[in-house]
Amino acid sequence: ALGIKTGYTRAAGRCLCFAAERDGMTVIGCVLNAPNWFDDAKEIMDHGFAAYEMRTLLSPGEAVRALPVEKGVEEAVVIRAAKALTAPVKKGTWPEMIIDLPDSVPAGIEKGQIVGTASLTDGGQVLATTVLYAGQTVPAPSFRTHITRLFDQWIIP
Repeated sequence: ALGIKTGYTRAAGRCLCFAAERDGMTVIGCVLNAPNWFDDAKEIMDHGFAAYEMRTLLSPGEAVRALPVEKGVEEAVVIRAAKALTAPVKKGTWPEMIIDLPDSVPAGIEKGQIVGTASLTDGGQVLATTVLYAGQTVPAPSFRTHITRLFDQWIIP
């Protein structure tokens, strides 16, 4: 149990707000005008833990995909999840992950720069969202880089 709060008034009767955690999932509930408040709370908690489970679709720092870098020193940058993409879902179901990223990023992108989002949805309802960031810095080419590339193209193997 994480905590409970009891209450009573004539109008509302016995009231109980409660929360518990099991296997990384927290269930929160409230019963009002409940003569068997603790038994009712136990039933609600047991139902919540029996009917739902946590699903993690991305871990913190997990690579999501590589995006092309426009005119960069490197051709691509790895995009990573900022935090875990986790939410409770009905047991036996699998949520959808929606990734919102541009087709490419410009050169000069910095490590940690936010480039998009990933959302965990179930039945069209967004349950969790995390930002997606550049996993490394990809600088724009310098004048020297351009000259080196030009000479590399002229050299005959």
